[in-house]
Amino acid sequence: MRRSALLGSVHDALTARLREATGRARFAETGLTPGGQRTVNLLAAARSWLVDLARAGWRGIDHDVVSASAQVVSAMLPDPSLRRPAALLDGFAAELAASCPGATLERVPVRRWADLWSRAMLLTLPGAADAPAAGTVTGRLLPLGVDAHEHATAVQWILRRLMPHGAARPIMGERKLGERPIQESWDLALGTHQRSLIELGYEGVSVEQVLEQRLRRTAYDSRATAATVLGAVEDTVLYLRGHRLAGELGTHALKVLSAERSVDGAPEVLRRVRRLLAYYRTGEPVLPPWIESFVKAGYAHYCTLLPTAFTDDDAGVRQVAAMLGFLFGMESLALSLGCDRTQLELALAQSRPRDPAKTALLWAARTHLGQLTR
Repeated sequence: MRRSALLGSVHDALTARLREATGRARFAETGLTPGGQRTVNLLAAARSWLVDLARAGWRGIDHDVVSASAQVVSAMLPDPSLRRPAALLDGFAAELAASCPGATLERVPVRRWADLWSRAMLLTLPGAADAPAAGTVTGRLLPLGVDAHEHATAVQWILRRLMPHGAARPIMGERKLGERPIQESWDLALGTHQRSLIELGYEGVSVEQVLEQRLRRTAYDSRATAATVLGAVEDTVLYLRGHRLAGELGTHALKVLSAERSVDGAPEVLRRVRRLLAYYRTGEPVLPPWIESFVKAGYAHYCTLLPTAFTDDDAGVRQVAAMLGFLFGMESLALSLGCDRTQLELALAQSRPRDPAKTALLWAARTHLGQLTR
């Protein structure tokens, strides 16, 4: 609640600065007539559900607690004055339902859920639905902070990511990190996938929210590998431009990599890290902290597993080559972050491959380090 009050103060300050810059007077804040006793009762019922959530706690939520909001939301939605809190409650309940039971959650998004709960509680307080009387405005409408070129097709790309194959098909243009299609053409077959579209609507308030929920589930799945989590990071950057979520999932990818004892995913890890590094180096002023930490930890991690991978029959030549590709390709960045090249030299000195192909890789690596002459 304290956080919501602070954001409200920021909103008021920004609004005052905007009025000062545009020279427009503030509208008289005369509230609309409340929607009668039924509106009051619905808001009270919504607050009651939010209080029940607070009593249960995030770890105590279950489907019975969450589903209690369904009747209230369905009654609020037809009323235009209650549509805003109803949409928020509907999306919040859907997100909680997807995470039930709370006791089994590996990680609870406390800050996000607390923000949603506080915002919903404020919107259901008496008088919160009041709005300034309608007035006439003049001048030119310019959306602030909106990239019109990006927005035009962003929804289609997200739908293509979320919907079954064939629902949204690009005839011309493709989506890649750091690239923007000059021209796009789409074949939308939403009519033949109405069931999936309706189910998508029940998953969340917006397609962006649904995609974020699915990416979180993929990344935090107990079977997720470092390559899988990096794939979620890549999709976050590609479709949502979400630096906050990318940082969160990237930090989780580091934890998953550190816990892995298999090198099966090394080729995919190498490909994804290369793509993300190339994107951040060309599109951002500095590298995000999470990817610097990932490269630093990955350098030490693969140095540790390298001697075993050279002798282990389960680790193929492709995996060993990918590990060496990571170590040599990321070496300059890793060394600048505090890694020691001695780690790699010791790992190669301890390696005793029996496979001729792996022996060739070892010789190539030692030659690259200057330990062997050509």
